[in-house]
Amino acid sequence: MSKRLSIFWLILPLLLASCSKEVWHKNIKSEDFATLDRILLIALLAGLFIWVCYHFISKCLIPYFASTRSRSHHLWRWVENHLTSLFYIAWGFGFMTYFIGSFVGDTIWAQLMSVLSSAPMSAVYATGMFIGQSDISAVHTPMHNNPIYMAMFGLSHLFAVLVSLCFVFKHMGYHIIARYRLEIELAKQNKYKNIYVFWGVNDASIKLAESTVAYEKTHGCENSLVMFVKTPLEEDYDEEKTLRFGRFLNFVSIKDKEQKKLEGLEQCIVISTFHKLSKLELHNSSSEDVLGEHLKLSALAKIIDRLSDTSDSESNDGVHFFFLGEDRDANINATLNLVKDVHIRKYQAHIYCQARHRARTAWMEHYHLLHPEERTYIHVIDTAILSVMHLKSTVEHHPVNYVKWENKGEFHKGIPSSQFNSLVIGFNETGVEGLMFLYEFGTFVDETACRMQGNYVVMDRDVTNLSGGFYAKAPALHYNKEIRFVGCSINDEQYWKEITDLTPTLNYVIISAGDDNIGINTAVNICQIVHKDIRRDRTNRLSVFVRSYDMDNYHRIRQVAEDVNRLYAKENISIEVFGHVEQIFTYDMIVNNKILKEAKLYNYMYEGANGTIEEAWKTVLGLKDNPKDYTITDIEEIGRKKDQSVCNSLHKASKNFILHKYDEFDNPSDLLRTRLAQLEHERWIAYSKLNGWQILPHAQRKGKTKDVKHKLHTDICHWNDIRAWSKDEQEDTHSYDYRVVDVSVMLEKANSNIK
Repeated sequence: MSKRLSIFWLILPLLLASCSKEVWHKNIKSEDFATLDRILLIALLAGLFIWVCYHFISKCLIPYFASTRSRSHHLWRWVENHLTSLFYIAWGFGFMTYFIGSFVGDTIWAQLMSVLSSAPMSAVYATGMFIGQSDISAVHTPMHNNPIYMAMFGLSHLFAVLVSLCFVFKHMGYHIIARYRLEIELAKQNKYKNIYVFWGVNDASIKLAESTVAYEKTHGCENSLVMFVKTPLEEDYDEEKTLRFGRFLNFVSIKDKEQKKLEGLEQCIVISTFHKLSKLELHNSSSEDVLGEHLKLSALAKIIDRLSDTSDSESNDGVHFFFLGEDRDANINATLNLVKDVHIRKYQAHIYCQARHRARTAWMEHYHLLHPEERTYIHVIDTAILSVMHLKSTVEHHPVNYVKWENKGEFHKGIPSSQFNSLVIGFNETGVEGLMFLYEFGTFVDETACRMQGNYVVMDRDVTNLSGGFYAKAPALHYNKEIRFVGCSINDEQYWKEITDLTPTLNYVIISAGDDNIGINTAVNICQIVHKDIRRDRTNRLSVFVRSYDMDNYHRIRQVAEDVNRLYAKENISIEVFGHVEQIFTYDMIVNNKILKEAKLYNYMYEGANGTIEEAWKTVLGLKDNPKDYTITDIEEIGRKKDQSVCNSLHKASKNFILHKYDEFDNPSDLLRTRLAQLEHERWIAYSKLNGWQILPHAQRKGKTKDVKHKLHTDICHWNDIRAWSKDEQEDTHSYDYRVVDVSVMLEKANSNIK
C-alpha cells in the first residue's frame, strides 16, 4: 500500500501539470515559459519534493507523535532528533524554488544550458536562506506576479530561517536560558543558605547535583542554589588562543550529552569562563579576587556575597565547590588557587576535591585546623576509598556473611566453623583498599582468643613493586602467612591454576581491573569455573564484586551481573557491581558525610559525654585552639582517631550479626560478649597493623603505652597479654573492647526504636 501511495504522489503533479497547461500559459508569458517540457520538469521536481515530505511525515512524524503521550512536551525533542532531515528538506525546497524561478529556454539546448547555469546558483541561494539572505532579483520578473510562486518563495525562506533558529537554540539555547535564570536570580536579591558550585560538567558532578537537589527538596530547603561552571578542557586549553571562534562556540554551546544531563536539574544555572582555575599563576598573596578578577566570574562572586552568614562549624551550610574531574592534579591546583579567593573567605566554605589520599594531599584534610580563621574545609574525594566504603557500610557485604555459623555448643559461640577465603584481582588503589577492608573486617577469633587464619590472595602482574609499597606502609604484616601475593595477569597459566586451586572454598572476590569490560568478563569466568568445580561445597557462599569505572558501561555490566545471578541463584554464586558513579556521588556520601556523622554519634555514645556531639568529637580528637601548636604527629593522631571511630561505627553491624545468629542480641551472655570483645581487640590490631603500627617492646616502654611518633603500641598483642604487668590496667583496657560491643548493641536498638 505504501509503495502505491508513493507512486501516486509522484505521478499526481505530472497529471495536474498536463491538465493545467492553459492556466500556466495565461499567467506567464510564452517566451519565458512556453513549453510543456518545462511544465513537466517543474511538476517532476514538485512531485519529488512532495514524495520526500510524504515519506518523512509518514515514516518519522506520524509514528513519533502517535506513540508520544505528551506531544507538546516532546515536540522539541523530536525537532532536535530530526534537525538534519529538516535541513535537507528546507534546502531542497529552497533549491527547487530558485531553480524554477531562474529556469528559461525554448529549445532543448537552451533548457540544458539553463539547467547547468541555474542549478549551481540555486544551490548557493538555497544555502544563503539559512542565514536570512533573500535575492528576488535572481528570479525572472514574470514570476514576481505569480501568487503561487511567490507564496512558495516566502515559505521556503521562512522554513529555512526556522530551521536555523532551531539549530541555534539547540546548541546555544541552554546557555541562553541559563543566562536568563542567572539574571533573574541576581535581580531577586535573595539570601542563600547553601550555594553548590560544580566546576565542570561530567557524570560525577551531574549525579551529585541531582542527589543534592533531591535532598534539598525533601528537606524543604528552598533558599539553596545549584550552579555549574563550564570550563575549557585541559587538553584544549591555550591561554594565547582564548578568543578563537571555535573556543567561543564551545563555551556558548552545550553538547548534546551535557545538555541531556543538565535538563533533569530544575533551575540549574550554567555560567562559563575562558580561564582554567587550575592554570592560574597567582601571586604569593594569600588573598586575591580569584573569581572576579582572574576568572571573570563576577556574577558568581555577587551570588556568593548573598550567603546568609549564620553557619557555624557544627553545620554544613555555606558555599560548596566541587572539583570532580578525572584530572586529579588539575583538581588539586584548582583547590590551591580557590582558597586564596577573598569572597569565599568571608563565609564558611567547603571544597570537595577528587584526588587520592596521599602525602601530597594530607594538607587538604587538615586545612581548617591550620587556618581556622578562614572557615574553609577541604574534603578529599577518593573514589577508591568511597567504593570500598560502600562495602563497609552494607552489612550484607561484610565477611561475617560469608563464613558458616554452626551451633556446636556453648563453648563455640561466636566462632565460625569455616575459614574466610578471599581473592583480590588488581592491586591498584581500589584493590589496596579492598584488601585492607577484607583483612580488618575478616577478623574472627577461636577458643583461645587468637585470630583465626584467613586466606587473602592478591593477583596483579606488577605485584612485586606494588606489594613492596604495601609492606612499607604495613611492616608488621610483612611475614604474615594469611596474605599472599601472586604475580600474574588474567591470561597467564599461573592465573588459571591459582583460580582452580581457590574455587572449592572461595568466598569473596574483589575485581579492580581498571576496565569495565575486563572486570565483568573476569567475574563471569570465575563464576563459571566455580559452578563447574565438583569439589565445591554448594552451601559455601561466593560473591564476586566488580568495580565499575565508566558510567556509560554501568547499566550494561549490571545487566550482565543480574543475568548471571539468576542462573546461579541456587548455587550461592553472585556478581555485585560496586563503586559506580551513582553509588559514590550522592549527597549523603559526599556533602552530608553520613558515615562520619554516624562515627561522631558512636564516639559520643562510647565516651558517655555530656554536651553536644561536636564538642565530644573535638575533645576525643584533641583539637587545639592555637593552630601553631600542632605538630605533624598531632595531625596524624587526629586522623587515626577519626578513622578508628569510623571503623568502630561500621563494624558494629558485624558484631550485631553474630549476636542475632545466636539469638542473644537483647541479652548477650558473658561468654559471647567476651568473645566479641576479643574479636574487637583483634580487629583493632588488624587496623593498626594495616596503618603501620607495631608492638612497643616492654623494654622500650619507659612508662608509656604507645609511641605515636614511631607508631608503636603495647596493646598490639594477644588478649591475655594486654598490660600483663598490672591486672587493674589489663581489666581497664579490656573494658574498652567490652564498651565497643555494648555501644554497638545500644545504637542498633536505638535505630530499631526510631524505625
